[in-house]
Amino acid sequence: MSDTHDDRVKQLVEFLDPLVDDSFKIKFNELSKYSKEELKQHTQKLEDWALALGVAEQKQLQTGRLLGIISDFNEFNCENTNHHQQQQNHQNQQQQQQQPNGIFENNI
Repeated sequence: MSDTHDDRVKQLVEFLDPLVDDSFKIKFNELSKYSKEELKQHTQKLEDWALALGVAEQKQLQTGRLLGIISDFNEFNCENTNHHQQQQNHQNQQQQQQQPNGIFENNI
């Protein structure tokens, strides 16, 4: 799986590299020649890359947390946390607060 991930990252870097070199116009012209179906496939490929990178980032952050390098995800990347992740974190916090603290509380 690492090889596949590395290949995807390499492909993404190769795709984005020309944009850094001010060749946006060339890339735009290349993409403008694509058919509607090719554009859909290309967009899907970019979405797959974004997902793969997001998963890889989450794995690295989790590893950092487990090793004690990163104490809290929000401390590291609070501005880039997407809305869905913020909602999920809030829901998890609410659920934890609602859970009983001990085994005897349910019997009272």
